[in-house]
Amino acid sequence: MRKINSFSFQAAIQPGLVIRWFLRIAGILLVCHLLALTFFDWSWQWERLFSLDFENNLPTWFSSFLWLTAALFAYGCAQQILNVRRRLLWNVSALFFIFLSCDEVASIHEHVGSLLNAFVFQTSIHAIRDMRDWPFFLGPIAIIFCTWIGYQLRDK
Repeated sequence: MRKINSFSFQAAIQPGLVIRWFLRIAGILLVCHLLALTFFDWSWQWERLFSLDFENNLPTWFSSFLWLTAALFAYGCAQQILNVRRRLLWNVSALFFIFLSCDEVASIHEHVGSLLNAFVFQTSIHAIRDMRDWPFFLGPIAIIFCTWIGYQLRDK
């Protein structure tokens, strides 16, 4: 049993138990998704609720909860580390996981293209919605972030 001191309280966590419960829930959601695909003709409500292809349904909320859990664990790790650089790395990771959790719930990624088109590029709304254009915007950010992580993990 590991103890994590963070947020001014102490939580006893059994990682194996947490992972088993997450896998059970993911399995149940997968079975529900497969049932929705099988019985699509008469169960469109079921499909809307459990389809892995849609946004703002139970699998999306579960994914958001997983990101939030990762953020809490990253923050807990940051509180245990004495090295300032590594603590910063864990805190930045926690913030990144919180952003991903918010993105799952609020579908931020669905609206970024139209906002970029309207306010930055002043082009038609459908110009950046094509999936082939996203690596040109996210690629440099990912390269900078990965370089920063590598720099932070260097032994000093």
